[in-house]
Amino acid sequence: MKTNIPVDEVHETATNTAVTKGEVVPLYAVSIESPEQIKIKEVFSMTATLLNSSSNRVAIRHASKLFKFIIKDSKGKRVNVIAMADVGKVGPFGTNETLTEQYEYKLESPGQYEVSAIAVFQIGDGEHQENYELETNKLVIEVMR
Repeated sequence: MKTNIPVDEVHETATNTAVTKGEVVPLYAVSIESPEQIKIKEVFSMTATLLNSSSNRVAIRHASKLFKFIIKDSKGKRVNVIAMADVGKVGPFGTNETLTEQYEYKLESPGQYEVSAIAVFQIGDGEHQENYELETNKLVIEVMR
């Protein structure tokens, strides 16, 4: 299983890269968007995206949600808990297609928080399945009084 491959770093792995004219290109890329600043107890939204940057249409499988969203305080302690049903979803994932999910949360204390998301999925059918866990870039949110 692949773990924590940030989109802003290039990794030469057999299952998440393709070589094009000597350049290593990720087959799948993840990213996250969130506000830079919010107020205490304000509900805010984060959006995570998975991109199929390969040249193939593939079958993708994942739990009821594709992404696990992570919020940590300035001491590195995780402040959110996500329960996810194991119900699987299966579908086609075309070249240059994106899958996007949103997550809403409310922070109760002022300070800086780090947010990221991890896409957990499988690509392929039958005996030819590859497992992926790709972590997005990390962003900082400032929570103001």
